[in-house]
Amino acid sequence: ALRRHTDAALCGKLDAGEPIVDVSATNGSGAYLFDNLPPGNYIANADEQTVESRSTPALFSVMVATTGTKHAVALSANQDYTLADFGFIEAAEVEGHVWHDVDSSGVKDSSEPGLPAVTVTLTGTDIGGNPVSMTTTTDADGEYGFLVPPGSYTIIYDTLDGDLPSNLTTRTTPTSIAVSVTAGQERKNLDFGLDNSGQIGDLIWQDVD
Repeated sequence: ALRRHTDAALCGKLDAGEPIVDVSATNGSGAYLFDNLPPGNYIANADEQTVESRSTPALFSVMVATTGTKHAVALSANQDYTLADFGFIEAAEVEGHVWHDVDSSGVKDSSEPGLPAVTVTLTGTDIGGNPVSMTTTTDADGEYGFLVPPGSYTIIYDTLDGDLPSNLTTRTTPTSIAVSVTAGQERKNLDFGLDNSGQIGDLIWQDVD
């Protein structure tokens, strides 16, 4: 099922309170159409939970999007826009950040900056025992993501990456994360934190003289 929303804020994103103005379903070929639209700003939103498994008919909630689930369109008069496509795969999505953990809490706060261009690697095996190995780099917000088949994996980041700020030498989280996923699962907040915190300490002793 697909929903059409009016993009009242003109931001290209689906905001709370923006109304659903129409609902459509794909045909047997996967095609859909919202017809007779006046000029305006719209967002086509694909409902992930209604996408049927291609391997197991009548099975839902096992597909994840490969292209995102929202598509913004600024429609002009008499325009036919037919490129609002959505791709899905029977897999799982894992994502997280490499970030400057300013308060050294080990938990990413919304105000803490991500670290871009850092290499992140996922390795492991799918449920069939087949090896899986993927590598990506964090984006401008320090975020990374992988689409993987169901299985068990380990995620690491390159602690010697030249794009890591040289002053961030304190690791506030483990440098590897183990995760097991099933089809349709979305695992988020698999984050790696770094800080520039120092230490003060030594010895308390009885100064007898």
